[in-house]
Amino acid sequence: MIPVLALLFGVAWGGETRHVVVEPGLGIDVEIVSTEAGGFRVRVPQGERLLRFNDVLSLEPIEREAMTAPQFEVVLLADPGLDAIARAAWSTIPALEIVDGRAVIPAPAQEACGTDPSCLASAYPDTAWRWIVHVSQIGDTLQFESVLPGRESVVRAVAPADAAVAIRAAAEQAIDLEADGRVPAELLQAYSDWRGVPAARPKPGHAHSVALGFVPFPGLPSLVQHDYAGFGGALGTAVATSAAWVGLTGTVSTSKTEHIALGAVGAYLFTVASNQLFLQLHVQHKVSVGLMPIGGASGVDGAAIVLGSGRF
Repeated sequence: MIPVLALLFGVAWGGETRHVVVEPGLGIDVEIVSTEAGGFRVRVPQGERLLRFNDVLSLEPIEREAMTAPQFEVVLLADPGLDAIARAAWSTIPALEIVDGRAVIPAPAQEACGTDPSCLASAYPDTAWRWIVHVSQIGDTLQFESVLPGRESVVRAVAPADAAVAIRAAAEQAIDLEADGRVPAELLQAYSDWRGVPAARPKPGHAHSVALGFVPFPGLPSLVQHDYAGFGGALGTAVATSAAWVGLTGTVSTSKTEHIALGAVGAYLFTVASNQLFLQLHVQHKVSVGLMPIGGASGVDGAAIVLGSGRF
């Protein structure tokens, strides 16, 4: 019945608030983002998640002011060396508490179940938003294996061990959250410590690079973006156009001072324009740069900068 009602009234529910019951005695207050073929996409303080139609027992309207924020809990069982990186992967998710499973799960249960989340969940018969999560390394991958007590299904999220963003996404998937695409600084540092490689330094933001484009240094924003093809293109364009401009102003200037002033202003404007042009082309990933010889009857007379549509 829920799927039929969702298809009929899902559009009206977008942006509204509901109290959703997913298990007897287990409910959650959510904001409906949209209704999709597989279920309701909802927003909770921790992020967005998809509630499958088959998991929804009932939906009840609730005033936004009356909503209560659910507290999520992860009972973490991480294999040796993985505790820090697992905690860091969840570090920026609000209203989420991470506890050491080996300290809180009764010893008899640990002896009987080992690290099997579905078996260990029986140690928590109460209904709450509490996931039992086992994190392990299998070859070149990290596996997050989780279960929410009261459910029979086990979630297994696997991420390449050499990709911090994938580790974050797997950690979110393990607690039924949609990946937000962010990589916390804590995860980058933990990943660096775990892998023994320097922490990645993020590239300057786009706004910062645009501002650098007004510095009278040809190709500077492309250079800080590690776009060396764009740097060469901007440098060549700025030099060529500035030289042509200086030559042109030399024929129309009435004095040496005027010639210098016009040349300096033009060179600055052409430098800024080439910086911004090649920065935007890099952002859109639609430019390749090369030199094409220009030949005449007597041979090669020069070269022209050529822009293509390939990816770097």
